[in-house]
Amino acid sequence: MEHVVQLFRALANRRRIAILRLLCVLGELKVSAIAEAASLGLTIVSGHLKLLVAAGILWRRRSGRAVYYRLAGSAADGVTATALSVLRDTFRALGSREPRRVARADRAESRTRSDVALFASFTAFTHPRRLQILRHLAREGARGIPEMCAALAMSPPACLRHLDKLARRGFIRRRAVGRSVAYEQTRGHGSVARSLLGAVLEAVGGTGD
Repeated sequence: MEHVVQLFRALANRRRIAILRLLCVLGELKVSAIAEAASLGLTIVSGHLKLLVAAGILWRRRSGRAVYYRLAGSAADGVTATALSVLRDTFRALGSREPRRVARADRAESRTRSDVALFASFTAFTHPRRLQILRHLAREGARGIPEMCAALAMSPPACLRHLDKLARRGFIRRRAVGRSVAYEQTRGHGSVARSLLGAVLEAVGGTGD
């Protein structure tokens, strides 16, 4: 579960999503080219790239004094492989190949605001408690707050806080059961969310696709 959390913490950053968009669309790039396109300092970009390499999302190579980065061609686990596939699919249709326009495509060119969908899904999986909730509901079906809190050793305020975040991202919904309220897992909003949720559940021992 810790690997899944660290992966999505690396991905759940708007600047890192912009860097990933550049590499998805333009292929392998030097650090200086990424920094120039993204209008960021070299030190800041290097820090973002280091996190993405550690998460298994990027590969790094050195040629003389230059360091190049590209999207990883394969992954050692299913959830990272799915994240890579989602990134490629999301940015495949981007029209421009001019670096600065690509870096800003979330504001300038994206008709579907694909970055919004990516960021929303990535942030849903950045806390182990939310992964525990998703796994529990995948295994047990709809549950009320008292049942979930007892099963997961979680306080009601903490449980409600995580449920609210998952609900706002389309992974949880409330429904009335008699006079009580139960929470059940849903598949998320759109193909990005569905793909990531299936991989996450499989990785943490839920039902997955």
